[in-house]
Amino acid sequence: MKNNYENRIFGLDVMRCMALIFVLLIHSEFFLRRNFNPDFIKHIPDGVELFFMLSGYLIGRLIIQEFIVAPSVNWRVLANFVQRRLYRTLPNYYLLLAINVLLIFLGWIPGYINKFLITYPFFMQNFFKPYDFLFWESWSLSVEEWFYFLFPSSLFIGIILLKKWSRQKVMLFCILSFLILPTIFRLYTYDVDLDRDLFFRKLAINRFDACIYGILMAYLMHYNKAIFQSKAFNFILFLIGTITFFYFNRLSGNDYYQKTFYFNIQGISLMLWAPFLISLKVNSKTLKFGIAHLSLISYAIYLIHLPIIHIFDYFLPSIATTEMTFIYIFYWIINLYIGHLIFKFYEKPIMLKREKWTKKLMHKKMPH
Repeated sequence: MKNNYENRIFGLDVMRCMALIFVLLIHSEFFLRRNFNPDFIKHIPDGVELFFMLSGYLIGRLIIQEFIVAPSVNWRVLANFVQRRLYRTLPNYYLLLAINVLLIFLGWIPGYINKFLITYPFFMQNFFKPYDFLFWESWSLSVEEWFYFLFPSSLFIGIILLKKWSRQKVMLFCILSFLILPTIFRLYTYDVDLDRDLFFRKLAINRFDACIYGILMAYLMHYNKAIFQSKAFNFILFLIGTITFFYFNRLSGNDYYQKTFYFNIQGISLMLWAPFLISLKVNSKTLKFGIAHLSLISYAIYLIHLPIIHIFDYFLPSIATTEMTFIYIFYWIINLYIGHLIFKFYEKPIMLKREKWTKKLMHKKMPH
């Protein structure tokens, strides 16, 4: 395991940890408000959007390797790609779906159990309608899973149909399509009376571009390696991304912007962070190990942190200011601990099985 930690890209782990911290800060804001006035939280990037960008970058690198520069592309490559994504996300997803249903049944967390529960195993809960208030974090998993299927499938079909085009051009065409079409759809469906969070931010058909900015950066970095080797250039991009984010963050009260172009600006801003953060290095093995481990358990923590918030609120509705400070610290500790347990005893063993199944799929002979 030690070698696995040492071989990880430190900058990618840093981004994943940043995204997790942003999410937990935003979602646990009510804890802070009992002691402080945490207005600074309104000015930090959306951690979920950073997760989207990072996921896009990671799968973008894999897509370039397996669909673009590979000698040949066939249905088995596509099936293998989708299978690995499912093996990575489904086990924790189904585990936490069951836990959420149980906790709602016990009355420990808020939520509704109704006929739409059947949509959750298939990621249809927020595809074209707002999701019911059950398993709150699942909306982002639905957006990602549909993207994991639709983008590589579109690329695969494009490679087959557009034979006169190079694969590089086909990929660029798919990237631009996923950039433009969802934006047009948001502009078309804009309605001042529709809730921004449920109908635009968390509706899958409105967010098919959620991960595309990461893929775009992976594409740019692959085909312009010399430019992105410059630390100064990467740092300038980071500054531009930061300034862009804070400049447009002033439009938080603009309903039209928040429901349409906000997602584009957020994606572009965070995309510009990637080259600089990825290039980060560290000499401390202790720090590298800690960041790497937090990165590994971040997915489990992301899925459990909201139920833990609601459980804390259910059993500790009114606590003195001094005691609440310790409770808030304990909230972060319990997230880390439970996330570690889920990863070690549930997620990691399944990931090891995923590698075995992947090898079987890739080495299985094609039928004659």
